Amino acid sequence: IQHANTVYRVGAEKIINEGVDIVISGHYHHLKKVAIQKGTLVILGDWMRYDSYAVLENGNISIHQWKTAPQTYKDLLQDPQS
Repeated sequence: IQHANTVYRVGAEKIINEGVDIVISGHYHHLKKVAIQKGTLVILGDWMRYDSYAVLENGNISIHQWKTAPQTYKDLLQDPQS
């Protein structure tokens, strides 16, 4: 898992350094929202475990779930910049 985290982060950093504000990825099986330099990396995880989706409004991205998330995952949904 650590190697995959590094690969996603390095890739997101490159894209963010090119001027992109938000990088969104799925199919990683982990739910994450990470502040990276001047941008944000959002990994939605898989839809069977996390039931997650992202909403982009007025330049801000938030992660939501259409079912009740297990309590252990609720802390992953908080904004990393707050």
